[in-house]
This record gives sequence, structure tokens and C-alpha cells, in this order.
Amino acid sequence: MTELELSAGEYEAGVAPALGGALTFLRQSGRDLLRPAASLDAIREDPRSAASFVCVPYFGRLYGGLDFAGRHWDMAPTVPACDPKSALHGEGWISPWTLEDESHASVTLRLVHDGQAEGRFPFAYVAEQRIVLSEKGLSIVLTVTNAGDHPMPAAPALHPYFPRTPATRLTFSAKGFWTPPQGNAPGQAGPIPQALDFSNGGVLPETPLDHSYSGFGGTVLIETGTSRTTLSSDAPFLHVYAPKGEGFFCLEPLTGLPGARELPILAKGDTARIQLNIAAA
Repeated sequence: MTELELSAGEYEAGVAPALGGALTFLRQSGRDLLRPAASLDAIREDPRSAASFVCVPYFGRLYGGLDFAGRHWDMAPTVPACDPKSALHGEGWISPWTLEDESHASVTLRLVHDGQAEGRFPFAYVAEQRIVLSEKGLSIVLTVTNAGDHPMPAAPALHPYFPRTPATRLTFSAKGFWTPPQGNAPGQAGPIPQALDFSNGGVLPETPLDHSYSGFGGTVLIETGTSRTTLSSDAPFLHVYAPKGEGFFCLEPLTGLPGARELPILAKGDTARIQLNIAAA
């Protein structure tokens, strides 16, 4: 089993359980709402080729490894082609997921991580994602449960890729702006720069954007001049990744800011949850 195809109303989606439980495409009446994967082999070679993937149990880079509860763990690079030095986005996007349930319009996938592999996240957890298509669009609910005996850092996130044109325009509200950490330097919080304030709508800048917004209002309107798409989430943060010169950008709902110093703590047996919805507007 390599790819499952879901459909409901005008919507179609592809899911690859063995390839990080990633989405391979999402379409509405033939229009790509997400940037589609070129092929399953492309995802197999580089998980960033997926239309969307999950970040479990954390989002961002763990520069220098993981420091938590007075201990330090060395962490191997997750995807050396992306970052040859740092662990990145956890294990979910590079691990096969088990198919728990399936219908023509939904799947439930499960990932069990025992925390024993050297160089990987050193805490046990169970992750589950429920992917559902309906006449209203796509819904993903992602949960991570601490399956160990001690508290662990955890902040699951979702990482969808959207098609980008020179006219791509975003509208969303937020309260603050956050620059990710670089090496040993922590991230910096501050007011939203005027040029990157999308509360009244704005075109994506030509300069690269790789920053987080706090106090996310929950909904983003994406306009290309010929189409409109909405992303909505219950996440408190939104990360915007828009590299220069590429035909895609990312809107990533986060439950915690990037980097080891920023991760929330999940007690034994507790569950962190995040939901994402994408639909044509």
C-alpha cells in the first residue's frame, strides 16, 4: 500500500501512510488547493516534496540537540539534505504510519514512537492523525500523547504547501511576530513589521519569509487573482515560509514556537491536539 485516494463532493485528496502519512495532493473540481507532490518517489527521496506533512512531536530545528529537564541529548539530522546538522520537525514526516481506519472519504493513521533509537527524540509518544474530506473541504486532526513515564516537550504542527503566483495575497490577523532562533541565539519576539502585517491583506514579499506570528486569529484567506482558498486552525501560532523564487509557500499552524527552548511541556498521559481545515472559498 503506497497511496490512498479520498473523495467527497468536489474534493479529492491523496494520502501516503508509508511516507510520513503525508498528503500527496488536494484538489477541488480539478484545482490544486495544495502544491501536489511530483510523485511518491519524490516524497521518498525528500519528504519536503509532499503536498503536506505533519510535524510530530515538535516543529522547527533543535540546534545542538535537545536540552530538557537538566539533561542533554544529541540529536542526529532528520533530513540531511534539508539540514545536515540539526534535528528537524520530529519523526512523523520520515516514519511509516499504520492505517487504523479507512473509508472513501477518511483515514485514521497512527504512529508509535518508543524513544529508544539513538539520535532520535528520546521520549515515547503515540501520534494519530484523522484526515477527512467532506463537501466543505479537508479536515486534519493531529494528536500526540505522552506514552512515557515522565514529562516531555511537545508541540505538534502541520506543514501544508500552497501554490504561489506573483499575485498571491494573504489576509489574516495576529498579535505578534517572532523571528526563529539561529544556532545558540534564541528567537526574538516583537511587534509585527508593517511590511509583514497581513491584517488588511497583502501580497507575499519578494524577500524570503520564514517567521512565526503569535495570537493567530484562526483563519487565512489566500487569493491568487483567479481563485480563493481558506485555511483555518485552532492553533495559537502561524508560521509563514515563503522562499524567494519558488512556486510555493507554506502556512503552518503551530501549537508552540519553533526551537527546543520554546516547546510546551506535555505531562505523562496527556495529549496535545491541533486541527487544520482547508477549503475553496
